[in-house]
Amino acid sequence: MAKVQVKQRTLVIALIVSLLLNALAIVGLFFLLHAHRRIKGLNAENQALKQSVISAKATTPNGEQPDLIQRRDFVSHLDSKPDAYLLVPPRAVAPGDKFVLIVYFHCMGGDVNEPFMLPTSSSIAHLVAAEGRQYVLASLSYRQKISWCNEAACADATQNIRELMQAYPFEKIVLMGTSMGGSAVLTYSALAPDDIKKLISGVVSVEGAGDLGELYRTTASNDVRRALTESFGGVPETSALYSKQSISANIDKVNPTTKFAIVSAANDTIVPTALQKQVAKELETQHFSVKLIEAPGSHGVPSTKIYREALRFVL
Repeated sequence: MAKVQVKQRTLVIALIVSLLLNALAIVGLFFLLHAHRRIKGLNAENQALKQSVISAKATTPNGEQPDLIQRRDFVSHLDSKPDAYLLVPPRAVAPGDKFVLIVYFHCMGGDVNEPFMLPTSSSIAHLVAAEGRQYVLASLSYRQKISWCNEAACADATQNIRELMQAYPFEKIVLMGTSMGGSAVLTYSALAPDDIKKLISGVVSVEGAGDLGELYRTTASNDVRRALTESFGGVPETSALYSKQSISANIDKVNPTTKFAIVSAANDTIVPTALQKQVAKELETQHFSVKLIEAPGSHGVPSTKIYREALRFVL
């Protein structure tokens, strides 16, 4: 009887040990699968990063490859907020070279990668590189997704541009932006500090508005209205910032030698076509050199040909 009990206890212990080993095996398999998925995910992230870097190379017509884009991290002097912008430095710098800074402001919901990906046929970065080795491209965050070039965004843009002015002897600065960015470059051309403003020789505003209060009232986009309300702390009737941050109310502050290329989409309801043409007319009335370039279609990113025509006019 005792032998039977010992045998039973042995079988029970063996069963328990077997169950524990199986449980450990299952746990081990779970962690192995999790690690595999994590490694696979990291590989995918690395591949995406590599692809992003590849797409950020600006290629000249003869196939020359400049340096890869540089990420410049900074802490805002305004409120210690961390952020970053992207920079494509000039190629083959020679003693005595003078440089032109192209500053790009992205659209609402966009980010600093925008000029390296759009237009899809040939990016803005490729376009800038094709203009010559002395061109420097900086793509600013200016408070990221929906700032509409409010006061904080302008402060960060100034900080970034001044940092670059310390690094390169710029002869000219050209501002370029699309949609929200198209409005932002108009705003910044008027509100930039004098040391930067005197170098702003050209502005390329693609589907931008000069009167942000009127944009709030006439846009077909609820998202745009919400973003403007968030950026300026209320609606135009209660916030003076709409006027303060609009070029329409500050044209007298713009460098009088600045040239403007205004790209207007024929059927735009997001930033209504009438507002795009209105700012062109306001600038012409004040005797600025202005070229109105009409693009077919509705609100969106026009073709590379449109950006090239605009950029070459202001250059």
